Amino acid sequence: MKLAAESQTHIQNFFRSHLRDETLELPSVSIYGNRFAGLLTGVCRVGGITFGRRIFVAPSFIKRNETGRLTIPGWLVAHEAMHMLQYKEHGTVGFLACYLHEFWQRLRETKRWDRAARMTAYLAIAEECVARAAEDAYCAWSGEDKDEG
Repeated sequence: MKLAAESQTHIQNFFRSHLRDETLELPSVSIYGNRFAGLLTGVCRVGGITFGRRIFVAPSFIKRNETGRLTIPGWLVAHEAMHMLQYKEHGTVGFLACYLHEFWQRLRETKRWDRAARMTAYLAIAEECVARAAEDAYCAWSGEDKDEG
């Protein structure tokens, strides 16, 4: 589903403020919360994963508000939209090559391959650090609490 126009504007305004770039144009955000998204996020053990302009969200993060409209936590959209901007800046191949290279490099440094080592490597990826900073900044900017989302 395409992000509602008002939500697209809201998240774009956040990034303009966060990145201090009033001319920033956020690509159109498409969010998927279907069975495939559930499988993909479940296998990767994440709340969301972005490929280009497509954000796949774990179905457990998709709720209906009091008017019946589907909602996703803004902090999660901010995190994944930051990855969209990274894709836009580096291109699909450039982003994925850098991301995966850093993951494998960090994993090799630990000399372990267990779940904890993989999580440590994932959390150390520069693109993930930037995306987590964006989600924290979004919470401060919007007043949204991650624990309530």
